[in-house]
Amino acid sequence: TLPPAQAKAAAQALAALLREMLARQGNRPFGLCRSCRHHQPRGLAGAWCNLLSQPLAPQEADQICHEHAA
Repeated sequence: TLPPAQAKAAAQALAALLREMLARQGNRPFGLCRSCRHHQPRGLAGAWCNLLSQPLAPQEADQICHEHAA
């Protein structure tokens, strides 16, 4: 683990990076596929993305969704 001062500096740097990334995307958020409103679970077969009209493999639910909508 990092010493407290380094951990605080790293957290501040990551927060600044996140703000910059959001600003570059027009402040559109991003998140995990499974937390997106377009994600529809389909049991063991995976899921379906309503936005892209595409099937999703089970492991894709844990990946970052570029078109994420809460």
